Amino acid sequence: MTRTRKTKELLLTAAIFICLEVAAVAILRASNSNQSIWLSRISTEAKAWLWDKTDQVNSYFRLKEKNLLLEKENAVLWERLRSYREAMDSTAMLSGVMADDEFEYIGARIIKLSTNSQKNYFILNKGIQDGVEARMGVVTPTGVVGTIDAVTEKLAYGRTLMNPGSSVSARLGRNGLTGTLSWDGMSSNKAILHGIPLYFEVAVQDTVWTSGYSEMFPSGIALGTIRGSAVRNGTTKDVLVDLFQDFSSLNFVYVLKNKYRGELEYLEDKGEDL
Repeated sequence: MTRTRKTKELLLTAAIFICLEVAAVAILRASNSNQSIWLSRISTEAKAWLWDKTDQVNSYFRLKEKNLLLEKENAVLWERLRSYREAMDSTAMLSGVMADDEFEYIGARIIKLSTNSQKNYFILNKGIQDGVEARMGVVTPTGVVGTIDAVTEKLAYGRTLMNPGSSVSARLGRNGLTGTLSWDGMSSNKAILHGIPLYFEVAVQDTVWTSGYSEMFPSGIALGTIRGSAVRNGTTKDVLVDLFQDFSSLNFVYVLKNKYRGELEYLEDKGEDL
């Protein structure tokens, strides 16, 4: 039974109770003034209780509406903040392009989350009717959450970064080399950046950022810090990364909608035909 249905039944029961009280007062007032005074007091208390419960219900629904409004406002403000930061970045200033101009932020809430398996996933309370599609990125202000795999009219399913099937193109520092960042398969806050050449000097505690070489994520999202590196097969380095994103406390997220996705896919298809 939903909370709304319970609330309606509560109000109906209270209304019936009040009607019976009023009828009893009308009958007894004609025969006994003392009983009339006593019953009037009971009736007043019952009405006050009903008004209080009604006000609580109305306040609950007003709060829900306010939360939805704040969610949308936060998405807009975060989009503007990231655009401002990109504008201040020297690379963005030289190119004359702000990366976040490409993306729209859609606020969503996680209604189901897996964090203790080898193939962790999430389900969002937004779907096709909200503009969410498959192959969209999902983030929070502290990092990347994952990507959308499937959608229905009202819901979306995706893999978190804590999944062997998830990865993101990442960069060492603001202007360093790029590689593929994926989960280490063991810890909830650790990942590995693959494909870094042996000659490249890796600085511990340097920040790892999204590279922007993907239609799902803009550049400049801070992913974590470097805690070390290890040689793989004698040819490349694996950079060990401590992620900023805390997957155990996820609640509200943002789905990234690339405004130029259709054009990018068109150009990629044309390029393959050349």
